[in-house]
Amino acid sequence: MGVCQTGWLLSSQRGGERYCRPHRLTGAAGGAMMRQRTVRPMGQKQATAPPTQPLGPEAFTASEVTALWWLTNAGFLINARGTLIMVDPAISMSEESPELHETGHRLLVPLPLQAADVPRLDAVLYTHSDYDHMALWTARVLLEHTSARS
Repeated sequence: MGVCQTGWLLSSQRGGERYCRPHRLTGAAGGAMMRQRTVRPMGQKQATAPPTQPLGPEAFTASEVTALWWLTNAGFLINARGTLIMVDPAISMSEESPELHETGHRLLVPLPLQAADVPRLDAVLYTHSDYDHMALWTARVLLEHTSARS
C-alpha cells in the first residue's frame, strides 16, 4: 500500500491502473467526509463520457414503476408512476451563444433533451440557487410550456 499524489491511500493495482481507497477526512466544521480518487496511469488521456441517452416521450408517460433519469449537472427527472418532477434541471443552451450551456460551460456530451421539448411536468424543484442548480433559462421555459410550478 502506498500514497497517491493527493495523499489518499493507494490500495490496489489492477490491469496497470492504481485505485485510491476512500478514507476519512475532517471538514472545516469538524464533520467527517469521504473522498475517493482514481489515478490514471502515466500517459493516459482524460476519460470520455459515455454517449448521451436521449429522453423520448416514453419518459413522460404513466408507468407502473418509478424511474429516474439524469439530465445534466445535478439535474434529474423523476417519473413516479406518472407524476413527473424535475429536480435542478439545467437543460437549455445559452441564448446568447448556442455552443455553450446556459451555465456558460462547453458540454462534453449533448443534453438528453431541451427544456422546450418537455411535454409535461407536475413540479420543478430547485434545491438551491447556485448557477449549476438554478438554471434561469430552463426554469422560464419549463414554466411557460408545462403546467409545472416551482
